[in-house]
Amino acid sequence: MQSLWTTQQAAEYLGLKAHTLEKWRTTGDGPPFIYVGGAVRYRPTDVEAWLDSQTRRSTSDTGSGEAA
Repeated sequence: MQSLWTTQQAAEYLGLKAHTLEKWRTTGDGPPFIYVGGAVRYRPTDVEAWLDSQTRRSTSDTGSGEAA
């Protein structure tokens, strides 16, 4: 079983502030998260997959497979 990250650990991995992930949870942005006993946790594999999905080739690349 893989370990789970706290918001702070996920933020450190991504080079962000924990507050950014907290805001993204309310807007539906950012990596997927889970609740474990009422606590927010992140699977490292989910964070890495989300990060990979953010790759763009240009500033006009929307990530949908088509240029804007």
